[in-house]
Amino acid sequence: MTAVNPLRGEAQIKVADATLKLVFDVNAFCYAQPVLNMKPLEILSAHLADDGDMLLTRTLLWAALQKHHPCHELEAGEILADAGVPTVRNALTAMFVAAFGLKKESDDGEGKKGENPPTTTPGTGSGSTDNTAKPAAKAKRSGAKRRN
Repeated sequence: MTAVNPLRGEAQIKVADATLKLVFDVNAFCYAQPVLNMKPLEILSAHLADDGDMLLTRTLLWAALQKHHPCHELEAGEILADAGVPTVRNALTAMFVAAFGLKKESDDGEGKKGENPPTTTPGTGSGSTDNTAKPAAKAKRSGAKRRN
């Protein structure tokens, strides 16, 4: 089995004696969308916001299994039960966070000074320049023929 690449939405979970490779790629979203009747951003938001939706978790697991371990949704439910809901949710969350650059809300340094703190440049705010647009009466049409 090839190594997982978290930046491409891949992870592994252990179930009994087997290690299953999960992949959440474009095709996985296409599998999950009609089942959940949600768009990709809605799926991501729902997963990150709620840890109690078993249908969502099972469907995401099922979709992530299809590339390397094709199975039926009911089999995905068995895998979910064997691996444990927290293990599967953590793997799914890690895949989404790494692949899409998402971050769960926390107090782990967002906006704090570090190696590359945000800087401000004087004169780049909304009041730094005046409106330079020409008034409508003086504006010239560009590239169009004049109508008579």
